Amino acid sequence: MAFLKKLMGKTKNKPKRLNPEIYDLAAQGSREALLIYINYCREANIKLDYELFQQGLYNSAEQGNAESLYDIGNFYLNGTLGFPQSNEQAMEYFLRAAKLNHTNAMNQIAFSYLKGRGVEADDQKMLEWYERSAGLGNADAITNIGNIYAHGQGVEKDFNKAKEYFLKAAEQGNANAMNNLAYLYQNGFGVEKDEATAMEWLKKAQQIKAKQPVSIGIMDS
Repeated sequence: MAFLKKLMGKTKNKPKRLNPEIYDLAAQGSREALLIYINYCREANIKLDYELFQQGLYNSAEQGNAESLYDIGNFYLNGTLGFPQSNEQAMEYFLRAAKLNHTNAMNQIAFSYLKGRGVEADDQKMLEWYERSAGLGNADAITNIGNIYAHGQGVEKDFNKAKEYFLKAAEQGNANAMNNLAYLYQNGFGVEKDEATAMEWLKKAQQIKAKQPVSIGIMDS
């Protein structure tokens, strides 16, 4: 993508005008051009052309770009950037992205089955989708499976299994898993209560810029 890199170089320092070829490439579905266009609008404080943006994103998705499929799903889910809010449409695009092994899309599908968001709530399907994502190494999915066992959501509550999943995700650097391990040690759930170990996990989470420690809860992605 040397051509795009060359064009990108012309968009730095809040340009007054973007190279017209970027607009054409963005509309045709070039994800790189779309990102250049979005950054340009942000830096130059110009309103995004929703029609152009949607056209480009849809074309990118139809060309098989999993990240664009996932983005469209999120835009429908939240009703942002000109997309009408629709849980059903969001689910459709998450499923298409998941077929291309997009693990965060799998997490969104799992969360939708948990909450009955655009589909009928189904704990078994929720767990299946999280397991698919976790099997591809997604640390958030691994953490969420731990949360499922910690809550007994569609499975028998098992803090020992929860700890195993949290530890596995924490070893991948997942701050939420680290916070949840701290929660287990603070309360003696599935482990011997140990404030020192809890504090160690909290410090590790903070070192990777984790948010404030929270109680165990299933994440949507």
